[in-house]
Amino acid sequence: RGAGGGYMLARPPEEITVGEIVTLLEGGGKLVDCASKRGICDRYENCLAREVWEQAERAMMQKLQSFTLSDLVPPQART
Repeated sequence: RGAGGGYMLARPPEEITVGEIVTLLEGGGKLVDCASKRGICDRYENCLAREVWEQAERAMMQKLQSFTLSDLVPPQART
């Protein structure tokens, strides 16, 4: 908190992926709870859309893993 507050990185920003950040802060890249948690929906075993959501989640996390924290910093600010 305050002027001296904030976070210090344990690794260089080039080694920290956006996927790691999403996983740590949001618990992963789940788009819908019912795709990954049994018991939320009675149709879990027979749901035709579940596979679509699971594939979408995997694709999203794969893409987020391809970006690093340093990719989010404008080039002129990287000094």
